Amino acid sequence: MSWRKSKNATAYESHRGSSSGSLSKKADVGDLSTYTATGLTNGTTYYFAIKAKNASGSSATSSAVSATPLAT
Repeated sequence: MSWRKSKNATAYESHRGSSSGSLSKKADVGDLSTYTATGLTNGTTYYFAIKAKNASGSSATSSAVSATPLAT
């Protein structure tokens, strides 16, 4: 997934869950604006969100988006 960087962010966290209301932190992604989720099951819907961080703390978690991986 990818996102637009926040002006004051110095790092990001990726959050994932089985519903938009049950997300948990999965990875620190540093100052990147992309993240590739691994270990997903084809045909299962996942929800993802991002949290921006800087020296002052963390932002609220972004709105969640859903994705369902499929076999290729």
